[in-house]
Amino acid sequence: MFSTELFSHRRNKDGTIVSICARCYLTVGTAWNESELPKIEHSHTCNPDWLFRWQLLSR
Repeated sequence: MFSTELFSHRRNKDGTIVSICARCYLTVGTAWNESELPKIEHSHTCNPDWLFRWQLLSR
C-alpha cells in the first residue's frame, strides 16, 4: 500500500487501484489507472457522523 497525504491506495489482484480516505477509512473509489484517482478523491467529503463514531471507537 502506498500513501498520499489524505488517501491510501491499494492495488487489487485484478489490477484496479482502490483509494481509501485516511480520515474516515471509507473506500472513496476504484480506478484502473492511478491518474484517475485525484478526481475521485477531490469529490470526497467525510461524513461527520462517521468521523465522530471513529473518534469514539479509537479512545
